[in-house]
Amino acid sequence: MYEFYVQNEYGQMIKLSEKIQEYSIIEISGLTPPNAQIYEMKNSNQDGNIANGASLEDRIVVVTFAINGPAEENRLELYKYFKIKKTHRLFFKNGSRDVYIDGILESFPIGLFDEKEIAQATFRCPDPYFKDFVEIDADISVIQKLFEFTFEIEEPIPFSEFRIGEGQILINKGDVETGMVFKLYAVRGTVINPVIYNLDTGAKMQLETVMQEGDEIDISTIYMKKSIIRTRDNEETNLINAMTYDSSWLQLNPGGNTFLVNADVGAINLDVYVDVNVLYQGV
Repeated sequence: MYEFYVQNEYGQMIKLSEKIQEYSIIEISGLTPPNAQIYEMKNSNQDGNIANGASLEDRIVVVTFAINGPAEENRLELYKYFKIKKTHRLFFKNGSRDVYIDGILESFPIGLFDEKEIAQATFRCPDPYFKDFVEIDADISVIQKLFEFTFEIEEPIPFSEFRIGEGQILINKGDVETGMVFKLYAVRGTVINPVIYNLDTGAKMQLETVMQEGDEIDISTIYMKKSIIRTRDNEETNLINAMTYDSSWLQLNPGGNTFLVNADVGAINLDVYVDVNVLYQGV
C-alpha cells in the first residue's frame, strides 16, 4: 500500500491515492533512481575515455490516472490543483519511506474524447532527490543539557556538563550525502572564530568573526542554497567572506558522522543546532 498526494504552490492538496471514487491511479513512473550524466574526455594517446565527473539528470515523475464519472466534473476539479508551469510538491509514502520532492508541471494532457478519460501529469524535478518528510534536528553544542522541567531529584545532579573534544554523532539514514543548516547562538557571552569539524573526514568550517552575546549565525551547506547569515539586533549581515581559506561546506555522509564544535575563545558560550533533510535516490 502507498499514499500519493500533490500540493500546488498555493497550498491546495489533492490526495489522489484516497480519492478512488473520482480517480484511479494507473502508474507512477520516476520513483526509482534517475539516470546519471557521465562527463568524459577523449585522450588520443590511449584507448577509451577519461571520466571527469558525473551528475544526476532531472528526475521526471509521470503520474497516469483514469478520471472516473462524472468525468467532466472530476476533470474540471483537477484544474484547481494541477497548475501548468508551476512548482508542485509530490508526497509519497509507503511502508518504509515518507518523502517528498518538488517538481514543475511540464505537461498535463487529458484524453477528453476517449471512452475512458486518461490524465497524465509530467513533473520535471531539477533537484532529483526525494527528501525525508521529517528533518533531523540535533544539538551539537559544547555544553550538553542534562535536565528538562518539570523534574524531581533526591540527590544532587549536574544541570549540564562540558563535552569539549568528544564530538557528537549524527546519523544519515539516506542514500546520499546532504547539506545541513547549522544554527550558532552566542548565549552566554562572546565567541571568537567559531569552528565546526567533521572528525571523520578532517574537513572543517571556521569563521573569522566575533559573536556578541545574543548573536545568531545560520550556515547553510545545502547545494544551491549555500549561505552564512548573522542576525544581530534583528539586522542580517552576509558573512560568507568570513570563511577561512581552508574551510569547506560540510556535508553529512550516509551513515554515522562525528562533528565537533569549538572556537578560539568562548566555545562554552556557544549553542549549536543542526537541521538536516535526509535525501533518497528512490522509494
